[in-house]
Amino acid sequence: YLSGTEGTDGYLAMPDAKDKPKAKKIPLSLEDELKKCVKKSQSRIQQKYERQNVTWDVNNMDRSKRLQTFEYKTNAGTILRLKQGGEDVGGVVWTATIQFSKYLERRHEANCPCLKGLRVLELGCGTGMVGIIAGALGAKVTITDLPHVAKRAAENVEINKESVRKGGGSVKAAPFTWGDRKAEIVDVGEPAFDMILAAEVVYTKESADLFLDALDHVFSDKKISHESTELLLAGDQRGRVGRKALLKAAIEKYDVREIPSSEMDPKWISDNVQLHTIRPKSKASS
Repeated sequence: YLSGTEGTDGYLAMPDAKDKPKAKKIPLSLEDELKKCVKKSQSRIQQKYERQNVTWDVNNMDRSKRLQTFEYKTNAGTILRLKQGGEDVGGVVWTATIQFSKYLERRHEANCPCLKGLRVLELGCGTGMVGIIAGALGAKVTITDLPHVAKRAAENVEINKESVRKGGGSVKAAPFTWGDRKAEIVDVGEPAFDMILAAEVVYTKESADLFLDALDHVFSDKKISHESTELLLAGDQRGRVGRKALLKAAIEKYDVREIPSSEMDPKWISDNVQLHTIRPKSKASS
């Protein structure tokens, strides 16, 4: 910290000492610059703390308190209500699901791309929240999960059907067990999906292997995807031992990119959550 007295020429001069030469004059702007640096550093520390301890981190909540209806407010002010329940991981909304949903809204608003009219497939939909939000943004969505989970998600589709209709989209729930190559995900006559969504779908090494098989399935079947189809993946890093195995294996077969925080909604970022895009490798790079 610099201290001293202001001279008549607008400079900050250090106090003189009889046995020392006159102190060098320091421009006042330098002190201001130092204060700015300190303030910037404090801001970064505060942002890091806030991203690690976000108030909307539902993963830190007691599960018994989470088995109630979860309300999600879109940027446009629409309130979506998600019924939660069940003992499995697909029965509740997770922190990564919230951040992922806000990222989708930001992407949509920036036309990168606009979701309106896109055909979207969600894998491991859980409560159906991500797919329902995509539908409320105008996408034509099919959400999938294990039969008993898809049935529960269908209830949330019904609860929010008016919000989806007003947004110009549609959402339907269908059962899809990873590894079942005979599953009919696309109805006869419908075009392939433009985008695939997956949030909080991998927890163990076994689930990582199953998800990779599902990726191979949807990317190789041209009734399900086309050459421009991309998958958006979101997951929390806490306690998900299968995530590292998934990403390591996916990099070998696909183009994988981590989505930087600069592309996300700054109000909805947790340092515990990672988002990635996954695409089949181009013929030139493979």
